Amino acid sequence: MKVLFVRHALAMDKKKFAQTKKKDSERPLTAKGLKDINRVGKILKKIIVNEVDKIYSSPYLRALQTAEVLGKIYKREVETVDFLSPEADPGEMISFIKRLPDDCVLFMVGHNPSMGNLIGRLVTNKNIPIVSLKKAGVAIVDVEKKGSTIVKAELIWVLQPDVLIRLYFG
Repeated sequence: MKVLFVRHALAMDKKKFAQTKKKDSERPLTAKGLKDINRVGKILKKIIVNEVDKIYSSPYLRALQTAEVLGKIYKREVETVDFLSPEADPGEMISFIKRLPDDCVLFMVGHNPSMGNLIGRLVTNKNIPIVSLKKAGVAIVDVEKKGSTIVKAELIWVLQPDVLIRLYFG
């Protein structure tokens, strides 16, 4: 199983958005954020992973918008899951992954520092953030399973969006 962890793209400024009196969970992506994740998604499809089975997203708007861009590129529906919200317990994601097919490829779109905690829990079995993703950054974890048991989880790489874009466009 390959799990591509993606941090949401650039969202509206937190302080400016707070003036709207709306909940932070409703903070949307900026035009630049939409452009960045569109570029990153297209590069991922061309040079990293051509097909994905599922795309899961935090219910927060900025993550959902990020996931929807990836969904259009990969022609997949997005499913929101609470375990990708910033306040979720990483153990919920582990339980979820244990129930998935052994050979699937999927995206998990969420937030920092919770993405680092999720990856840390999966790879080290400890609640420690072993990576920090920039906005629209991607980490791939290779998960080896036998039935509902995770045998091994290995962090393959972490690419920040500017590095990914430079790798592809030079």
